[in-house]
Amino acid sequence: MLSSRGFVLLLIGVVTFSSNAARYYSPCQGDSYSNTWPAPCIDGNHPFGDGWLLVQQRVDETGNFYRSWTDYKSKFGQGDNFWVGLDAIHRAVSSGTYELIVEMVGEYGEYRFARYTNFLIGNETESYALKELGQYSGTAGDGLVTHKGAVFSTYDRDRDQNANQNCAVGLKGGWWFARSCMDRSVQSCNLNGKLAEQGGTLYWRVRRGSESLKYVRMMIREAE
Repeated sequence: MLSSRGFVLLLIGVVTFSSNAARYYSPCQGDSYSNTWPAPCIDGNHPFGDGWLLVQQRVDETGNFYRSWTDYKSKFGQGDNFWVGLDAIHRAVSSGTYELIVEMVGEYGEYRFARYTNFLIGNETESYALKELGQYSGTAGDGLVTHKGAVFSTYDRDRDQNANQNCAVGLKGGWWFARSCMDRSVQSCNLNGKLAEQGGTLYWRVRRGSESLKYVRMMIREAE
């Protein structure tokens, strides 16, 4: 397990865990939210460049992501495992065009990433609906495509499209759930569930198959 100061480094093709990984993390520079973003930023020798605002990170089982609507609206977590808050995400991405990168390591140790050119969510009145994704590129496959248009749902505010099940309860975390909570036949994902070691409801699924995830993080940056 990493120390509270040690963040996972997810490098293209190589996964390195280091106690001095904080060199990748610093106050935000060159972004509209550099003084107010409530989480670390990536400003350093990262393969995808500088200026990334960390939205979410999961590196071990110590973080509890089975949380209420109020918790997901605001920030929760500490150290290596955190969620920055839907309000903060909305304020950032609604101020301009923001790209999203999801980095992940599967239960068998393979690193993958998914990149989207125009990540946009609505405000609380709109239940933080996932409005736009833009163009996909990467090595993970487009696991978010079926979630576009979905609203955010938690165990205490069931707003998913499944009339027979509360997806947040079944998958142990809040997310933009599509019509089916966990349909193995479609592209889908849930990045706020349980890690592979905890039962594997945190996953990224594409047509060629899927596996539970051991590590994941989401980050956004204003498009150039």
